[in-house]
Amino acid sequence: MNLTISRASLLRLCQRCASVADKKATIPVLANLLLTATDDAVNVAATDMYQLVTDSAPAEVSTPGSIALPAKELAARVAAMPDGNVQLTLKDHTVTLKSVGSSRKFTLRCVPASEFPALPEPADGGPFLNVHPDTLSRLIGLVKVSISADETRPHVNSALFEWNKDQLRMVSTDGHRLSKAEANVDNETPATMLIPLRSVTEIAKLVKDTKDVVTMRPGKTHLFLTAGSARFGVKLVEAQFPLYEQVIPKKSERTLTVSRAALCGALQAVKLAADARTAAVRLTHAGDVLRVAAASADAGNADDEVACEATGASGEMTIGVNANYLVEALSALTCDNVTLSMSAELDPVVLRARGDDGYLAVVMPMKV
Repeated sequence: MNLTISRASLLRLCQRCASVADKKATIPVLANLLLTATDDAVNVAATDMYQLVTDSAPAEVSTPGSIALPAKELAARVAAMPDGNVQLTLKDHTVTLKSVGSSRKFTLRCVPASEFPALPEPADGGPFLNVHPDTLSRLIGLVKVSISADETRPHVNSALFEWNKDQLRMVSTDGHRLSKAEANVDNETPATMLIPLRSVTEIAKLVKDTKDVVTMRPGKTHLFLTAGSARFGVKLVEAQFPLYEQVIPKKSERTLTVSRAALCGALQAVKLAADARTAAVRLTHAGDVLRVAAASADAGNADDEVACEATGASGEMTIGVNANYLVEALSALTCDNVTLSMSAELDPVVLRARGDDGYLAVVMPMKV
């Protein structure tokens, strides 16, 4: 294999794929990137047997071929090259990387391409959905905050993707809170799937870096996404997502409309006095004021007030919540105003973006 490619293009390919390469795998080849040089391009691929990513870039290829190189080491050496073109030459199981026009060069031992596992492919003729990257990025940003980080609970260490004829929905929960976000799409075939948190993070990177329409193709075991030259695949989680509709209150006794920024600021300030483990604060509504308060033996007391417009019940009511859950949900939004729906001390709080019927967050109450 002998090729020349721009340093910027090769670095982009390496950085995109290196995060999927499994550095701790019991199968050593999974810590490598597979480089395949064709007549006029280089394709780079990585997999950890649960995720896969491929991308390509134009190159001047003198001798086509395939080889596997250690992901971390290759990315570091390409990053250390000066701007310009980089030449890759394979000889005797060793790849030489040389900066064109400079004396800088590196060598890396490689692994035969035949040892790299075969990558799954999407089925022909299956269902697909085309979605704008900004739409997908927004949905992920709204629901990612409430995906559980506990990998021993795969049913909540995942986000639920659902789409039907005209709507794409994402839902996540960690058992203490829930997020749901929806967007309008043009689609024919419905689909439902569970995508693990680590893959949701990779999809967020993919859509952030592209302006191309993202094509999603679900199969029996995998979901594939394509955006421009990049393709990402993930093995779907085989678990039962919680019946989230049962968690969302059907009605509430009172609804408060407040400034998103003001409420977020009050919560961030007051939680400084909350118990560090629980971040528990008290929300007390009376009239046109929402009071936020916290107290702990070690950190003292804190209070603040936020103006609100209330509908429904008018008597004073207090409810305890984890301040971090509300702050993270509010920080993911960009709207000016939000609504808080509350019923009783032991009922969930429902946060909605004012003017966006497709989003809500449910935060379970706690005793304070």
